[in-house]
Amino acid sequence: MKNRPSIYYLFQKFIDGSINKPEYDQLIQYFGEELYDQQLEDLIRQKLSEEPSAIDEEAMAKTIASVDLIIRQQISVKINKKKRIRQLYPFLAAAAMLVFGICSFFYWNKLDLVDKQTVNPKINDILPGTNQATITLEDGTLYKLNDKISGITAQGDHIRYADGSSIIVKTPSSLLSLTTPRGGTYQITLPDGTKVWLNADSKLDFPVRFANNSRSVSLKGEAYFEVTADAARPFVVQSSGQKVTVLGTHFNINAYDDELAVKTTLLEGSVRIDSKSEKSFQSLILYPGQQSIVTSDAISMEKVDPDDYIDWKNGKFVFSDESIASIMRKVARWYDVDVVFEGIDQNEKFWGSVSRFENVIKVLENLELTGGINFEIKGRTIFVKKLKS
Repeated sequence: MKNRPSIYYLFQKFIDGSINKPEYDQLIQYFGEELYDQQLEDLIRQKLSEEPSAIDEEAMAKTIASVDLIIRQQISVKINKKKRIRQLYPFLAAAAMLVFGICSFFYWNKLDLVDKQTVNPKINDILPGTNQATITLEDGTLYKLNDKISGITAQGDHIRYADGSSIIVKTPSSLLSLTTPRGGTYQITLPDGTKVWLNADSKLDFPVRFANNSRSVSLKGEAYFEVTADAARPFVVQSSGQKVTVLGTHFNINAYDDELAVKTTLLEGSVRIDSKSEKSFQSLILYPGQQSIVTSDAISMEKVDPDDYIDWKNGKFVFSDESIASIMRKVARWYDVDVVFEGIDQNEKFWGSVSRFENVIKVLENLELTGGINFEIKGRTIFVKKLKS
């Protein structure tokens, strides 16, 4: 059964201004259902307790103003008299509870938060991924990159950090590999000026110098590309089962070996996807807002919100009607953990949004808010379990 977006997910998007019209309508609907009164209050308390040091009058005013806007929007909705009577009272009760809860929270939050942190220490928490990567030469020589710097620049046979300091002054190799481990990410500017963001557990092979008539790289894992325009030299990305050809554009490729398909999502420009299987050769052209899906025997295209597929590059996890199996693969790569499912349908869909810079427990707590699931952390293994009724 398809779950509705969680209240937490929608309210967070409303607060930060990223909510769209269908999501806004769903949030309004939640505010009209008495069933969600307690959850509405709880999510506000959780939001305000995420970073105690940041709690101030400005944050309180912003949250209360947001709730007030929803109140006025709900009251202005044109509904028939009977429906209005049924919905308005529980809605106003929920809204009043929220505003009262926010204001009172600011009165006693410091003492309460100290108590909660003392009673419930997060001893099993796991830190998020960081800047981690290596550069490997053709002869196997490996350079571990500085985790205090987020990127490198390849200028011919000279490899530098983004701050200008040198890594390799003159490489004897014609082909280099940038590799991130589980729990790592890194950026690179290629010799032509193309920028690449490499996600966790990924590898980018690239030449020291591009050819005169083409620019070719290969990818395993996931990367976001901002390709420098060059009409005379197409930019080509080879990945599992496909070839992506562009002149200058922005796109994301997800080509992990443990995923069922290779997905290419386009943000700007256009790209051609070529896919060759044992049975056939297929190709299609992508335009902004479209995504190609390449499997072992087929290629297809669908319309998507591109922002949902570059969330990782922007420092977020965004789960939009996504299976728990897919979500936990992302969690496993970024936090370098193992995942064990116990008695839960791995195809069940969830919604959520949280910073990738939070410790893993915050990500899991947000998923639990959707209901029907809970997590247990033992060492570096996360157990995913069906919530007992």
